[in-house]
Amino acid sequence: PAISGETERPAHKRRLTTEPAEILRFTYSDGPHDAEALLVHPGTGTIYIVTKEVSRPAVVYRIEPRFGGDPQTAERIAMVSLPAIPNGLVTAGDISPDGSRLILTDYVAGYEFLISTGDDDLRAVWGQRPAVIDLGKREQGEAVAYGPEGRIIFATGEKRNSEIFRIMRSDTQ
Repeated sequence: PAISGETERPAHKRRLTTEPAEILRFTYSDGPHDAEALLVHPGTGTIYIVTKEVSRPAVVYRIEPRFGGDPQTAERIAMVSLPAIPNGLVTAGDISPDGSRLILTDYVAGYEFLISTGDDDLRAVWGQRPAVIDLGKREQGEAVAYGPEGRIIFATGEKRNSEIFRIMRSDTQ
């Protein structure tokens, strides 16, 4: 139910009603990490976290979507190097709605990996050399997402008044 007087307020000042937030508690097996990329597999709901590393490749962790209860330990499943230098400054990521592709981004570009049919835990993805995707002239690129059908990629930066770039895929892979 709306709070009294909420419907008269401008949309940007209204509070939305949601179900109570659920918490998934986890730890990394090897200590704390800086991580900005959080990906959710559209078929399994499995959560992947890709760390942001300055002096080494990024680390990929896998977490089962079990909310509530005791903390679980994130499973370290891979390391991934992006073609850019330094190679571990991953700032965002997403998995396409059909589960066939995965994109990571750094400050400069996007890097797309193909997901093989049946690779629901994504272990085989990380050894690939990704395709480099121009995401536009973002200033300090920080976010990326696939559109609802996976043919469009959206990207933006973290600076104030950053534009949102829409990149239309021309291939059907």
